[in-house]
Amino acid sequence: MNCRLTDEPALPSQRASLCRLAFWFRQSRRFIGLRAARIGFTNATVVTILFATLIGITVPARLRQRRYGIEAKLYARGRTLSRALLEYRALHGTVPPQEELVKELRTLPDPDGLIAEALRDLDPSGYQPGAVLASKAKPTALRGGALRNASVNTSAGLTGDHGIAFTNYDLRLPGEDKILNTDDDLFIHDGLVMTFTEFQAYFATRSSAP
Repeated sequence: MNCRLTDEPALPSQRASLCRLAFWFRQSRRFIGLRAARIGFTNATVVTILFATLIGITVPARLRQRRYGIEAKLYARGRTLSRALLEYRALHGTVPPQEELVKELRTLPDPDGLIAEALRDLDPSGYQPGAVLASKAKPTALRGGALRNASVNTSAGLTGDHGIAFTNYDLRLPGEDKILNTDDDLFIHDGLVMTFTEFQAYFATRSSAP
């Protein structure tokens, strides 16, 4: 086999070197795309690492945005129920009893369907109506059965031997876990929508007030 790359006469050692050089030259032509494949693989690896890094950086922000969305939905529901109870009290002079909460609030005008959506799967056990009865002696707070046994006047509110009644309520809504009576619950106290921590601070402030 002629391995010469030039027309110059070559010694046997030179001829062997030329043959090896010619052999590797022919082999490199067979694998001409190997370098391009390696470059492409390296680029693909770098791009994958960059994407993984970006995803790792944005995951906390995405989780925060998800939490904000959940909290916004919970607060929207709480404000809708608070508005419904306020409208009901303005119409009837009292808030509905616990066992009739959902039924009575559904009687309110609801053109956009927000009240009906807020009442869906509502657990009435988290709702406690009450009344503070003003008298010349000492104000009396009624809740539960005492409130139901009080004399009710739907046009002027609760009245009785104690004098004028100012109705109020506490409503507890399940939080993100959809389980009532857990730390992520939302509280509505006479129109004030609060988290569990905010409610504890509010209650402590009210309890310590003279």
